[in-house]
Amino acid sequence: MKKEVIRLREVWVYYEKKLALKDVNLSVYEGDFLGIIGPNGGGKTTLLKVILGLMRPSQGKVLVFGLPPEKGRRFIGYVSQNPLFDRDFPIDVFSVVMMGRYARRGLVKRYTREDEMAVLEALKKVDMLDYKDEQIGKLSGGEQKRVFIARALVNDPKLLLLDEPLANVDAKVRGRFYELLRDLSKQMTIILVSHDIGAVSTYVKEIACLNQVLFYHGTKEIKKEDLEKVYQCPIDLIAHGVPHRVLREH
Repeated sequence: MKKEVIRLREVWVYYEKKLALKDVNLSVYEGDFLGIIGPNGGGKTTLLKVILGLMRPSQGKVLVFGLPPEKGRRFIGYVSQNPLFDRDFPIDVFSVVMMGRYARRGLVKRYTREDEMAVLEALKKVDMLDYKDEQIGKLSGGEQKRVFIARALVNDPKLLLLDEPLANVDAKVRGRFYELLRDLSKQMTIILVSHDIGAVSTYVKEIACLNQVLFYHGTKEIKKEDLEKVYQCPIDLIAHGVPHRVLREH
């Protein structure tokens, strides 16, 4: 039986006095590759922050690896939607990934050969080893995303959280990027927040819909009525092999 990695029970969150999450119940298990879709402002980033222990729910219970989020997050790698950095700052890819070892070594301790090997291995996993000496700001958007994933992987996490990792990434590199995530999902549990419903449904193992309320059935099945509740408009689903359909105006 697979181990439970994340447990949320009756979680409510208010952000600046506005309701962000309403009575959310969620179990994520070892080896899951969960995609979470939903509109802007629907609470997807808030949900990740609750799992990370960066935001406390107004009520409800959250466990990460059986621990409070503040303790369980040491097993988590996280890639935010828009990592902030100065593109002109002269820092190379190797040094950016090495920052991921701060939590283990601290700012004042010297890095070891073990740290260096961990960085090289993380870059190899995301196919960016050949770019280790390049300035991070000179890379393409897709290459930068790979570097930030390597930084999240450098401590060998058991759970990887990705918040819109393909925002502002050229469509040509998205397929390769999703293939990378599918390969990583064989080694760890992944939660991916995305607006790309088509790609998510192709690559992930399970799908949840979130707009304050969470709709999740533990499978890749997306029910039409769930989508209409989440996006609050009429929805027509289009599948390959089916004659084209005209979508209703909304």
